[in-house]
Amino acid sequence: MQLIRTTTLLACASVFTACATNHTSDQYAKDYLNRCFTTRSEAIFLSRECRKGSWSYCDTAQPIAADVHIPGWDYPPTLQAFRDDPDGWSRRVHQSEMRRQPSLEPDHIVIYGGLPTHTNVKIVELQSVFNGENGALWMPYAEIQDGEFKGRRLLLPEGQFSPVNWQYVERCDEHKVGGT
Repeated sequence: MQLIRTTTLLACASVFTACATNHTSDQYAKDYLNRCFTTRSEAIFLSRECRKGSWSYCDTAQPIAADVHIPGWDYPPTLQAFRDDPDGWSRRVHQSEMRRQPSLEPDHIVIYGGLPTHTNVKIVELQSVFNGENGALWMPYAEIQDGEFKGRRLLLPEGQFSPVNWQYVERCDEHKVGGT
């Protein structure tokens, strides 16, 4: 009986530790870590669930665009629209985020404000999470380098087959930012 219990605990431990892998020290990560990236579009800066079903929250950016309309999407079309009615848009964003999470999950959603286009960020951690038959989901954590939220850490939007979402960020012009 003790052997079965020990085997079961070891199996569970290996499954849970395999779920999130920190790639910060990997050779592959050197192209991303401690490198400057700049945002290509405006975004809402908020705290929400980091991974579906994890019930863990982190600060992240949700890109917004005036030319994108998705039914049920209650995000402002621009940061100016958000600034014109911050309480109204915060309420709508909050409701939209609550619809995305399981009903029994506690409400920890916080809307901080907006990140303008050309906000510089530096990737400080790179993780991957097992995503079933889809392989691994990359999770790049960055520190905001300028603006209202300078020094805050956030999870960057998911990339497709890449640690970063190239539709949301691009590499900084090294000459403009002093080689960070």
